[in-house]
Amino acid sequence: MDKKTKLTAILATGVVIFVAFSGCIGGEKEEKAELQIVHWWTAGGEKEAINALFSMYRDKYPNIGINEEPISGGAGADMKAVMKTQIFAGNPPSTFQVHIGYELKPYYDGDALEDITWLWEQEGWGDNFPADLQEMAQFDDEYYAVPVGIHRGNLVWYNMEIFKEHNLKLPTTFDELLSVCESLKNEGITPLAVGTLNKWPGAHLFEVILMSVGADFYSDFISGKVNINDPRFDEALNRYADLFEYINSNHAALTWDQACGEVLSGDAAMTLMGDWAKGYFDTRGWRYGVNYSIFEFPETRGVFDVICDSFCLPKNAPSRDAAIKWLQLIGSIKGQNKFNPIKGSIPPRIDAPTDEYDDLAKATIADFRVCTLVPSIAHGSATPESFVTKFNDYMDNYITYGDKTAVKSGIQKAIENELLPYM
Repeated sequence: MDKKTKLTAILATGVVIFVAFSGCIGGEKEEKAELQIVHWWTAGGEKEAINALFSMYRDKYPNIGINEEPISGGAGADMKAVMKTQIFAGNPPSTFQVHIGYELKPYYDGDALEDITWLWEQEGWGDNFPADLQEMAQFDDEYYAVPVGIHRGNLVWYNMEIFKEHNLKLPTTFDELLSVCESLKNEGITPLAVGTLNKWPGAHLFEVILMSVGADFYSDFISGKVNINDPRFDEALNRYADLFEYINSNHAALTWDQACGEVLSGDAAMTLMGDWAKGYFDTRGWRYGVNYSIFEFPETRGVFDVICDSFCLPKNAPSRDAAIKWLQLIGSIKGQNKFNPIKGSIPPRIDAPTDEYDDLAKATIADFRVCTLVPSIAHGSATPESFVTKFNDYMDNYITYGDKTAVKSGIQKAIENELLPYM
C-alpha cells in the first residue's frame, strides 16, 4: 500500500470512528432530551390549553420528548406539597408551575431555583411585562420565573337563562346581591354554587369579600396592618356569613369546576371563580353572552384580583436546555396567544395582539391595564404559604361552623406568626 492509499485509509477510518463516536454522543443527548414538567391543569379548559402548548413545543423541538406529571387539585392545592418534597429531596423536574409572588419564596429561600435574569435580558422581556408583575417574579432584583397567563379572581359567573327567566338585574352592591339571592332561593334555585372540597375556593370567596370592603383595606390586610377587631374586618365576616344562607348544601363535596357544573346544569344560578371558569364553560359548549356571562363581584368595580401562573427553572434540573426552551416558548407572544385564549386567561405581555381573544378576554385585558391590581391570598401571591394554609383552614371552618370568635382569633395569630415575620 503506497503512502497516499495508506493515508486515505487512515483518514477514512478516523472519519468512521468519529462519526460513530459522534452518533453515540448525539444518541445519548437525544435520549436525555426529555422535558419533565409538573403542573396542575387537569380540569376542562385547563387541560386543553396546556396540551396546545405541548403541541407547539413538539412541533418546534421534535427531538425533545415531554414527560408531564399533572397533579389534580385546582390552584395547585395538592401539587404544592408534592413539589416541595420532590425539590428539596434533590429530585427536581425540568420545570414546574407556580404562582409568582410569595409562592416562589420557599424555593428561593431554599436555594432551589436558578436565577434567570440572563434569560429575561436575552429575550427582552423587561419591556413587555408590567412592572408590578416583574417585581412579583423577582427576589433581590433577580428574576426567578416567567409568567404565562393572567387571571382575574373577582368575577361572578351566572346562568343567563335563569336570570332572564326570573327577570333579575345584575347587582352592583352587596345588598343588591343578597336581594338577588333571596329571589332565587324563593324560586327553589340555589343562588351561589361553591366547591370547598379543596378549601381554597372558600378562601378565594372571602378574599374577594375583603376587597369589596375596600381595596385599601385589603392592601392593609395582606401587609399585616389590620387589627382583626377592625370594624371593616367584622363587616367582611358578616358579608361572608350572609352568603352562607344562599350557597349549595353540598359545597364541601365539590371542587371548583364541579361548582361551575351546578351553574351549567341550572341547579345553581351563580358561582364566584377566576376566569379560568371560562375555559370550563366553553369546552362544554356554552358561549359567553349566550349561555353565560359575568359581572364583577359587587363593590369591587375597578379592582383586579390578580392570579398569575408561571414556570421556573430548578437548580440541577434534568434536561436544563429543554426547560429553557419551554420558558422561551411560554414567554413569547406566540406561546401566550396560543395558551390564554383556550384557558380563559389573558397574556401577561402588554405587547401581545388581542385579535385572537373574544369579547370577554378583550374586556379583561382592558381592565388589567387600568384597574387597581391586587395580588391573591388564596392563590399564593399576596402572602407567605404558611399564612395561606391557615387562612384557608380558618375560612373553611367558618363556612362550616360559623364561629366568628374562633376565626378572628385564628387569623389574628396567623397574621402575627405567619405574616408579619415575612413583611
